Amino acid sequence: PGLAPGRASPTVVLNGLSHPSDFSTGSRVNVGVFNQADVAQVVTYRLFDGSGNPLGQTTRFFAPREFFQVNDVFASLNVSQSLESAYCLVEGSALLPLFTYAAIVDNRSQDPIFVLGEDDPEHPPITPLGRPQ
Repeated sequence: PGLAPGRASPTVVLNGLSHPSDFSTGSRVNVGVFNQADVAQVVTYRLFDGSGNPLGQTTRFFAPREFFQVNDVFASLNVSQSLESAYCLVEGSALLPLFTYAAIVDNRSQDPIFVLGEDDPEHPPITPLGRPQ
């Protein structure tokens, strides 16, 4: 909704994320996914620090045309350290189109910022699921 269907991608990167050590400051990151496909698929969320080191991952089953938002993706993946730079790779198991976004919410004001996922799995340097290393 609000975006052309051609903007969906099977592998999406959410760049420019961060995670504070003090939750009275900084922001939290919610990650939303819409499975645009007419078939179900498993979606994998993988978090990396700014240097490409893995921080954690989880998967979730999505029915056809289902939407779901992970609130505070860092906490949901048990990431506790402070990070100035991080990114999240979101990928569907069937390599069918997904719409992905991050809602970055200021912990003080509760004001959100919308960050649309980028169809750019080669930047930052990562190896998406199902692709040879």
